[in-house]
Amino acid sequence: MIPAMLSPHWQLSILVPFLTLLASCAQPWHEVQPLPAKQLEKKVNACRTLVLSIAPDDAEAMISKHKLAGNKDRDVILGSAAPVSPDGYFLTACHVISGQNNHEFVVIYDVAGSRKYGRATVVWKDAGADLALLRSTIKTPAFYTFSPRDEDLRAGTQILHAGMATGNKAQIGELSQRVSGRGTADFLHTLRLAPGDSGGPVILFSGELVGVNSAVGYFSALDTNFFSASRSSRPDPRKMEKIIAKDSATQ
Repeated sequence: MIPAMLSPHWQLSILVPFLTLLASCAQPWHEVQPLPAKQLEKKVNACRTLVLSIAPDDAEAMISKHKLAGNKDRDVILGSAAPVSPDGYFLTACHVISGQNNHEFVVIYDVAGSRKYGRATVVWKDAGADLALLRSTIKTPAFYTFSPRDEDLRAGTQILHAGMATGNKAQIGELSQRVSGRGTADFLHTLRLAPGDSGGPVILFSGELVGVNSAVGYFSALDTNFFSASRSSRPDPRKMEKIIAKDSATQ
């Protein structure tokens, strides 16, 4: 049987609630207000953070002497992180800290200036989203705040990366897709990153944090590697606030 056509009245009665629902889900675009270049560079340098997964003996030597013990045969795994509070909480990629059961974590904060060294513990992690939150023993007066949760970022929004490998030499990139302020999501962008940048902050020219780097994509053809896209992860900012507040209350 061919179903009867809905009357215009019924069509409208179905369509209006649907459009209302769509409108309620839509969020305004975030209008980025760039910082002056020197101010942005100062912020990035002040927030630069290296994460070490290191043997306990070497961790003790580093904390006490602010340098690594001289045994080059020991395993040291490097990554980056983004400070996200004034009291020593760092966001990084889960794969930076995963599988290191016999190691301790050390963060080196403000690498470009007055270095601070501290042990770090894992407060929260989500392997599926490749995100982890660390708590350190040091204070972090310079830190990143997330771009607004109630505003989305346009595809094409300019970004830069503040990880340890690329550092100030990182080129300008852009978001390859719309990034929602809400929820936890991964997103693609055009920054070509390097080993050691994993867990490093992807930021707007306003100095606001979008997320942290997870992977760099290449494909091979005719024995040549071609860059495709980098992938980063963004946690829900409100969720991070709740996790930090709950953990801080127990300290």
